[in-house]
Amino acid sequence: MRFRYPDGKKLSPVQALEFTISKWQDGKRYEWALQRQMVDDGLPNGGAAPNWRMWTGSAWSNTPIRQQMRPDVWHAIRLDGAIVGGKTVHTSMSCDDVGGSLRACAFAPMPTTFADFVSVAMQLNTRDGRGWMDIADVQLLMA
Repeated sequence: MRFRYPDGKKLSPVQALEFTISKWQDGKRYEWALQRQMVDDGLPNGGAAPNWRMWTGSAWSNTPIRQQMRPDVWHAIRLDGAIVGGKTVHTSMSCDDVGGSLRACAFAPMPTTFADFVSVAMQLNTRDGRGWMDIADVQLLMA
């Protein structure tokens, strides 16, 4: 998937970009997610921005992958994962030419009543929480 995001100097600074892939299957929702933290969130386990974090099913967890990125430029991101033993597992990620293995993080899926399908999403978080960025400022291309 390819994406780009605005500079944020004119509006609210971009705190984080989130990328999620969800698979609804047999009454369960499996979710793989990455967060590009761009501004420290002040949490004890927040890590030092800029950094990549992965979703553990209940919280964001730091990865060893660090990367400098520029706004207003197209970036390519890839997240690999699997369903192993009925649990969601992150395996690896890459963004542009930076990436690596993600430590095994297995967590149970959430129950759901939705029919089977897959969705991909990107979310922009602003530092002040007001979300003043126009949705047209964030662009996502699926290949």
